Amino acid sequence: KLRRKVDVPLAFMTYYNPVLRFGLESFCIACEKAGVDGLIIPDLPPDEATALDISTRQHGLDLIYLLAPTSTTPRIRLVAEKSRGFIYLVSLIGVTGPRETLP
Repeated sequence: KLRRKVDVPLAFMTYYNPVLRFGLESFCIACEKAGVDGLIIPDLPPDEATALDISTRQHGLDLIYLLAPTSTTPRIRLVAEKSRGFIYLVSLIGVTGPRETLP
């Protein structure tokens, strides 16, 4: 329903286990039908994502990877090579959420 009301790209963020339980192909089909443009799966590194990468490409979904402040140069290169749509840049080290003071 949201896709019919907005004209901006929609990225869906989830963990990899629910995607596996749903089934890679079934999940990508459902996302495509729902109008999702990209997937952010923070616990799936690009060097372990070959099967999902293939399925997302077949269904026109971008697979978006994360880079952290601690990312190494080889990891940055790999993420830059494998990400489609954009790269999610993590701005803080540690747990996100409410804080008493700004970093």
